[in-house]
Amino acid sequence: MSQNWGPVQRFPERLGQAQKVVAIPRKRARPPETIFLDRDEIESTLAALPQEGRYALRDRTLLIFLYNTGARVQETADLRVTDIHFDPSPRVHLHGKGDKWRVCPLWEETANLLNKLLTEHGWASAPDQLVFTGATDAALTRFGIYKIIRRYTTHVVRKRADGRLRPVSPHVWRHSTAVHLLEAGVEVNVIRVFGWAMQASRQPIGMPKLLSEPNKLLWKDVSCRRPQTRGFRGNLFGKPTPRC
Repeated sequence: MSQNWGPVQRFPERLGQAQKVVAIPRKRARPPETIFLDRDEIESTLAALPQEGRYALRDRTLLIFLYNTGARVQETADLRVTDIHFDPSPRVHLHGKGDKWRVCPLWEETANLLNKLLTEHGWASAPDQLVFTGATDAALTRFGIYKIIRRYTTHVVRKRADGRLRPVSPHVWRHSTAVHLLEAGVEVNVIRVFGWAMQASRQPIGMPKLLSEPNKLLWKDVSCRRPQTRGFRGNLFGKPTPRC
């Protein structure tokens, strides 16, 4: 407030004009439209993934990892071997917006695919190696991940409120995870910890098969925990958080 009124203090003769400007009501805009995929679309996409090929394992691991964790595309592009932990419980440390770290549990299928991917490339003993790479072993960019998502979701059609078509992006994939977690019984406050702004009026959709009862309980058990590594000093309330 003091910064906003600084010019008025220097030019008091403009006070009346400033008051008129402040009195102008703010335009109320509708919240941005949230688009997500339902259970059948997720399952059909995963079922149609190729079983053989140079990038078959990478692409399958990438899509299931995104669906499992709801990670942002940049978090996925920056993922390194040292961020993945298989014992005693599979989990991944994600470095997100605001230089914040969080721990996400991994389903058994996701952990097996990641382990197979690292073993196949001989990266298990290379902690600084990027997990998802391209043809020259360089990191996949945000745009590279977007192209992979688009390649396997051409059969999915989504329309905006105005009727225009919207391609399925990694962020749509992320929104799908949030909605499915909500339907699986995960508390809204837990989902918000991962950076989603959930709407209370969300219409329910079917719970995916991957979010089975054990996986649902896994989310409730460890999803709020955050690592104390790499500069993280506490949780949302400034109190120490136990490591997983």
